[in-house]
Amino acid sequence: MAPSKLKKRGGSNPKWWVTGSSIFALLSGFVVFSLTSPADIQPFFVADAIRRMSEEGSLDRHSMLNDTNSISTNKYPPVSCSAALEEVRAEGNGEMDPNKGVLHGKTVQMGPMYPKFWISLHDVSFDPTRWHVMDYGEYYEKALSRAFAEVLKDTPAGSRVIDVGGNIGFFTMLSAANGPVVVDTFEPNQKNRLRVCESSFLNHWHSEFNKDFVGDAKQRSKINIYPYGVGRLEGVFSFHEHSNPGQGRVSEQLPGTAPDGNALHVITLDNFARERGWFTTRPDIAILKVDVEGFEYSVIEGAAELLKAKIIRNLFMEVSAREKWEMEINKPALKLVFQSGYKLHKIGAWRGPNNDVSFPQDDNIAEHVMQRTLKEKSQQLNLWWKLDD
Repeated sequence: MAPSKLKKRGGSNPKWWVTGSSIFALLSGFVVFSLTSPADIQPFFVADAIRRMSEEGSLDRHSMLNDTNSISTNKYPPVSCSAALEEVRAEGNGEMDPNKGVLHGKTVQMGPMYPKFWISLHDVSFDPTRWHVMDYGEYYEKALSRAFAEVLKDTPAGSRVIDVGGNIGFFTMLSAANGPVVVDTFEPNQKNRLRVCESSFLNHWHSEFNKDFVGDAKQRSKINIYPYGVGRLEGVFSFHEHSNPGQGRVSEQLPGTAPDGNALHVITLDNFARERGWFTTRPDIAILKVDVEGFEYSVIEGAAELLKAKIIRNLFMEVSAREKWEMEINKPALKLVFQSGYKLHKIGAWRGPNNDVSFPQDDNIAEHVMQRTLKEKSQQLNLWWKLDD
């Protein structure tokens, strides 16, 4: 849609601003809200706006907030959000984007003492689960949201958060809002990454590798978005999307055997940390969150060195006992976390870890956790591990 046709709800046609923060101003003033009356919804095509602003010369380099801006990131480069959004526009806003280019934005604030932030959502017909945010102004994992905020309120500026299984980026944005921190988000689903990119634009957060902003890590949060799967082996595997965009899964198989169309580059956190030099620089990693639909054990096993390095202070992860084989396959990973110096702080069901731990934390910790998981109605358990100082 041409910029001249954009309308602010209840107002007149806007002027096309020519400023150094054009996208931020535009998105802040013209976010589409999915209201009760469809007539109130004015479509806003983000990619079209970026293209038009670039053509008119009103888009400077500081406006491409999450672009990597040609800085070399070596082996594991993050995505360029401007390129991703432009690709959707070039494809006609079709199958690549379930929103068909329309932005469903919502401001979120957990309470009066917490900062506000924007989140971009999938259309309710595509993702009714996370539409909960639009209806209620909060994510359905309330306890996990509170736990994140609790950790981040005392986190030093410039610390890191690793979000494995970022989905639409709620916990990525929550972390950045409670920063300044640097968030590394891993999300293999392209549709979800579009939402993360839109949210990054809305909040005026950019990539750590944008050379126009290098050096201000302690003044403003940064978000690096990676298209890779994460596991215990590095290579090309098979990624299976689900009708629920939060339930895509990676199938472990021999590297290079994934069929065309759903091949996914999977990396290990140990290799990622090694390539970034973290074992030498030892950054403060406030949070590692792992939510990858039953694949958590693989992510943990691929982060053995990182966990043993004791630079991650909090680990949030899920375990499942819905299938008989899950009872055993999760145990080595749980034992690894415990033996790396972590203790369970809280556990909980689908809303997140909000209950004290009642079972012994000893060499049989893996068995205790899995037996407790069986008692949950969903046979899933959220775990909050803390580094035992």
